[in-house]
Amino acid sequence: MVPRTVVASALIVTALALPMRLIAQEPLVAGSRGTSTSLGGAQWVEFEDRTDSFFVVFPEKPAITTSMWESRQGLKYPARVYTAHEGPGRYTMTVVNLTEMKAVAEMRAMVSWEAWRYRKMGGDITYDMIGTIDGITGHQLHIKNADKTTSVIGIYLHDRKLYVMEARVPNGNPGGLLFEPSLSILDENGRRIRYTADAFGNPTTRVVEYGLLEGR
Repeated sequence: MVPRTVVASALIVTALALPMRLIAQEPLVAGSRGTSTSLGGAQWVEFEDRTDSFFVVFPEKPAITTSMWESRQGLKYPARVYTAHEGPGRYTMTVVNLTEMKAVAEMRAMVSWEAWRYRKMGGDITYDMIGTIDGITGHQLHIKNADKTTSVIGIYLHDRKLYVMEARVPNGNPGGLLFEPSLSILDENGRRIRYTADAFGNPTTRVVEYGLLEGR
């Protein structure tokens, strides 16, 4: 695979991790490939996981646990939670497997449902907008919290997987600004997936390429 390049100056955001409704976590042995890269003078990890089909940068190689995620209807679906720390900062990627979800309409509502749950947790919401990663539509929230932390949340749905990214850092700490925008969704061969759009912004063509973060 072609080496991935992350332009740190283009990835500035801040964050706090708000807990999902996760049940019965148990540790996993990480089998994914992680390599170090220098971001803004600090060593971060370029982390790729083929099981859950994503690439992201973490401040360290994440610990992986399994859990169950509860939907709006009270149904439970398997999830894997990737967690890393940098000082007081906490970074998580939760990937929920929705293969067994039968209702297409319910699945499409998962991004909105997860965003609603974050809003209900309180804090001063400074950003609350639809967002995209490589043409994949999702939702982004920035929240200032009472404990003097800032949160950035990214929520995306692709190929029956719900990706929920959270970063929790003290106010003014730039580490959270590198995390959410670094996401790439991968195909079965580990290649970055992106979509081109029509004149109205609707995804039209799926493109796969090897250079994950270059040119974003």
